[in-house]
Amino acid sequence: MSIVRYVFLVSIVFFLGITYDAHAQELRTCDLGNTTVVYVNGILTTEEQAESDKVTLREQYASRFDTSGMQFDFIHNPSRLSGAGDLAKAALQARRSEDETPIHDHDLEVMLNQLHEQLTTQKVVLVGHSQGGFYANQLYAYLVENGIPESALAVYHTGTPASFVAGEGAYTTSAT
Repeated sequence: MSIVRYVFLVSIVFFLGITYDAHAQELRTCDLGNTTVVYVNGILTTEEQAESDKVTLREQYASRFDTSGMQFDFIHNPSRLSGAGDLAKAALQARRSEDETPIHDHDLEVMLNQLHEQLTTQKVVLVGHSQGGFYANQLYAYLVENGIPESALAVYHTGTPASFVAGEGAYTTSAT
């Protein structure tokens, strides 16, 4: 795993820790068991790299928090046209405002099917990296529209080009 990926994943766990500490009183009453953390990768990431990122995320999270009863998974955001297709799609996604209908694409449909097969818990945390943040927002919207309570969902972005984080979730950038 590259140092950049490792630093990225450690920063997610660090940020989740800050968020956790900031909301400690609220989270004390929240059972984190039966939670699935779903990582959605950015562009130019192979399925093997996404799996490795998910493992690192789980390990880093477990080094700081009790993860018993938690599941960690990933939804692969495949690269298209050696990344050129991803860059074009990300540019379209970035132009979309929060109130507009999401861009319909085949990759999102595949991700929704994967999510449907993977989820067996009552709570979901979506962690999007880079372009994966756009997809995390769309997955959140789909889940809410299909009956999952907002209180059972959380979204975090890191290195995101998205203009918002669904559910008023948190994000990290190089500036923060």
